[in-house]
Amino acid sequence: AHQARATLRAGAHTLSAEWRSVGIDYYTLGIPGMQRDWRGWRVRDSFSLPGDALFVTAGYEQDHDNLDGSALATTTNRGAFATFTWQAPREVVLTGSLRLGTRANGLAAASPGALDQTTRAVSAGALVPVGLFPALRTRLSLNGSWVARRDPLDPVGDTRDLYYLAGIQGETQDRATDFSFLAGQNRSSFPGLAGGRTTFDRLVVAAWRRISPSWAARFDGAATAARSPASPTAPGPRYTRTEALGGGELTWREDLGVTFSAGVVSYADRRTPGLNTRELVARIRLSRAF
Repeated sequence: AHQARATLRAGAHTLSAEWRSVGIDYYTLGIPGMQRDWRGWRVRDSFSLPGDALFVTAGYEQDHDNLDGSALATTTNRGAFATFTWQAPREVVLTGSLRLGTRANGLAAASPGALDQTTRAVSAGALVPVGLFPALRTRLSLNGSWVARRDPLDPVGDTRDLYYLAGIQGETQDRATDFSFLAGQNRSSFPGLAGGRTTFDRLVVAAWRRISPSWAARFDGAATAARSPASPTAPGPRYTRTEALGGGELTWREDLGVTFSAGVVSYADRRTPGLNTRELVARIRLSRAF
C-alpha cells in the first residue's frame, strides 16, 4: 500500500491532493475491512467566505481496480462533489451537499457484468434553536436526501432513495445531560422490478447523563419497520426490529475510556416468521487517545 498527500494554503483556500494505491494482497489488522485492489487520486478545495459564516468544499476523485490485470475488465469510478455549511444568524446552521458520479467497466452492452452506472445525490439539513424549556438548550433537526442510480446496461439495478429525518436534540445549561428524539423515513424504489419498493420507518431515542467526573450513564433505543408490498413475489423485506440498550461510560484517564452497554434486540419478520429472534446483547469498548 502506498499513499502520497500534499496540502497548500492560499489565502482563504486550502488546496489538497491525495494519491493512494492498495494492492490485492495487502492486509492490516488495524483496518480489517480496508478495500483492496484499487488505485486512485483526489483533489479538493476548501474555503470560507468573508466572515467565516459559509464554509465550502468542492473536489473531484477517480479510482480503478484490477491492479494486477487478472480480471476481465477494470472498473473505474469518477465523481465530483461539493458541500457547504452556513452558520446563519441566531445560531441556525444550514448544510447541503451535491454529488455526481459514474462507475463503468468498458464491457459491451451484451456482455455479462457490463457496467455503466451514473449516480446523483443531493442532501440538505438545518439545525434550528427552539426555546421549548427555559432550563434546556433545544434544537430542531431537519434533514433530507435524494439518491438516484441508473444503469442503461442493467435496468434491474436502478434505484431511487428519498430520505427524511426530523427530531429534537437538547442539553442542559451545564451540559451534564443531553438527549435526542429523531424520526425518519427512507423510501426506496427499484423501477426495474415489479413491486420493487420498500419504506423504512425509523425512530431513535438517546439520552446521556453525567453522574460524576469519571462516570456517565446512557440509554439508546431504536425501532425500525420495513414495509414492502405483501405479494409473495415482491422482493422487498417486511420486518420490525427494536432494540433497547442501557449502560455507562467510564473515563479512566484523560486519554483512556471504557464504554459498556447491555440490553435486548428483537426482530420479527413478517415474510418468514421462522427468522424471528430475540437476543440479549452486551457490548464493551475500550478507547485510547494517542
